[in-house]
Amino acid sequence: MKKILYCIILMLPLTGCSSKHWAKPGASQYDTSNAHADCATQSYEKHPVKMQQSVNLDLRSLSKDNPMNSLKIDENDINKEAREAFITSCMYKKGWMLTDK
Repeated sequence: MKKILYCIILMLPLTGCSSKHWAKPGASQYDTSNAHADCATQSYEKHPVKMQQSVNLDLRSLSKDNPMNSLKIDENDINKEAREAFITSCMYKKGWMLTDK
């Protein structure tokens, strides 16, 4: 199970920019939207948004004239990939397939 989840997580960046969509025989676009919304809701319940800040100090660009130029603050949702993997898994469990357009 961990291998499958790991593979799904690795594949998510590849599907984000491609022309793939969810398909199921006999299903309408409305059905697709409803299924995806249901899976997304469940994913947010299981993996809520959890923002994490990271502060990086670039010592090479540090100067006493402008010390803030060397300070970089990033903020990331550390549960984003888990939610995306959950949605993918949920859609597959509901009988949907990710196909080329």
